[in-house]
Amino acid sequence: MKKRNLIINQHFLKKEMDEIINKLKKLEKKHTIEYIGNNLNEFLETEEIDKILKKYVKKGESRKIRASLDKLRGDLFEEITKFLINEHFKEDKSYNHIKAEYLNDLPSHIRNLVEKIRLHRERVVPTKTPDIDLIVYSEKYNDRIIILSIKGTARERIGQFLSNIFIFDKKAIRAKYGNELYFFDKDLPKYKMIFICFEMAKQKDFSFKTERELEKRIKSSVKQIEVFLIDDDQNVGYGLFVMNNLPKLQKVGNFSELIARLKKFFP
Repeated sequence: MKKRNLIINQHFLKKEMDEIINKLKKLEKKHTIEYIGNNLNEFLETEEIDKILKKYVKKGESRKIRASLDKLRGDLFEEITKFLINEHFKEDKSYNHIKAEYLNDLPSHIRNLVEKIRLHRERVVPTKTPDIDLIVYSEKYNDRIIILSIKGTARERIGQFLSNIFIFDKKAIRAKYGNELYFFDKDLPKYKMIFICFEMAKQKDFSFKTERELEKRIKSSVKQIEVFLIDDDQNVGYGLFVMNNLPKLQKVGNFSELIARLKKFFP
C-alpha cells in the first residue's frame, strides 16, 4: 500500500481497506469480478462507507471535514480499483499481462516511462506532472501506459481531470501556445488518461434525458458537456467511468467498459 500523509491514525486505512477487500474476495466465490465491479453498490453502499470514514476524520469546519472525507474515500477506492483490475486479469489468460499498480511500486522500466510525462516551460525550472493515482501497464508491451485518476466524488473533481487531459494533450498545447513556450520530452511513451469515480451517477451529476425531455428541449447539465469533452478527446482522454452506473448514462462507462478499454490499449 502506498504511503500517505494522513490526518488520521496511520493504521486506519490498512485495517479498513483489508476488511473491505476481504469482503470482495469472499464475493468472488459467488460472483465474477466483472459482476462485482459493475454492481458495487450492491455490496458497498456509499452511506455505509462514509459512516465508517467519519469516525476517523478530525473535527473542524464542515468544509475541511468534507475535504478530508473526499480524500479518504478516494484512497479507499484506489485500493478497490487496483484489486478489481488485477483480480479480473489474473483470471483472463489472454490478458493476464495487464497489471494495475501504484507509481512507487511499479517495475523500474515502467516507472521510467511514467516519469517522462512532464510538461516543461522554457527558462522555468518547475515542470507539470499529470494527476496519477494508479498506473495500468503491460508485461507484454513496454512502450505504453494508462494513467488512472480515481476520485470519491465526480461533481467536484471532474473539472480537475478535464484540465489535466488538455494540459497533457500535445496538440492542444501546440494550438494554444505554439511550439516555443511549452514542450514535452521527445521520447514520450504512448499513454492515455482515464477518470474513474465511485459516486452513484445521478441525474444531478450528469444529464440523463428521456425522449420526452429531448422533445421539450429541457436544458442539459453542464457536466454532460465535460463528459463529452473527455470521451471525445482521442489524443489523451480515454473515457469516464462511474462504478455503480446502473442507469446507463450517455458516454459514462461501467467496469465492463473500463476492462474493454484496457484490452483495446494492450491487445
